Amino acid sequence: MSAAVVDVAADVLPEKHEATLTAALALRGHAVHKLASGGFLVCWQGHSRHCGDLESLQAFARQVGAVR
Repeated sequence: MSAAVVDVAADVLPEKHEATLTAALALRGHAVHKLASGGFLVCWQGHSRHCGDLESLQAFARQVGAVR
């Protein structure tokens, strides 16, 4: 079964954009955790990656094919 690729518009509210990216990554099996110090920690099958801001989270989501 293949997860759908989500199209993300850049002109939405930051909260909605964050929720959309988190959901798109979840469909690909990634867990996204918002950090108290800022940024995000993305986990997948024992691996983790730090994304310092929303833009880097979006870049990572594009890299793994979760969004266009």
